Amino acid sequence: MKPGITLDLFKPPIIYVDDNPFNLMVTKDIVEKHCRDAEGFSSPFEALERILERHGDKEPVKYVLTDIEMPGMDGYEFAWKLMKLMEEKKIEKLKIIGFSAHESKCEKQKCLKSGMYDYLSKPLSNEKFKEFILNEND
Repeated sequence: MKPGITLDLFKPPIIYVDDNPFNLMVTKDIVEKHCRDAEGFSSPFEALERILERHGDKEPVKYVLTDIEMPGMDGYEFAWKLMKLMEEKKIEKLKIIGFSAHESKCEKQKCLKSGMYDYLSKPLSNEKFKEFILNEND
């Protein structure tokens, strides 16, 4: 970010999901600092329920930041379910961003090939998230 540029709160609603309590807390601190409407969940099942609840809201969820490796339903299966719901018009179109501790081109390519919009590596930092927001606001 260039010196002297201020970052307004990111307006589109965002949901973030991570099964690890420490990672969820770190993500919460970063995302909620920069986003006007953000909700965090430790389970993709809970996040999916919330996304469905917000369907038809004045401001439905527009972004989902999901951990890739979670028990019960990993980030790829979660993304697949979201894409199926979008296709069936049961939820509004949203952008899915995978994130993982595996900082590799292969992991990013796997996310993009699975239909995700983008990929961020862990640990999520203020700078990485601000860069993402600035790119989305262009």
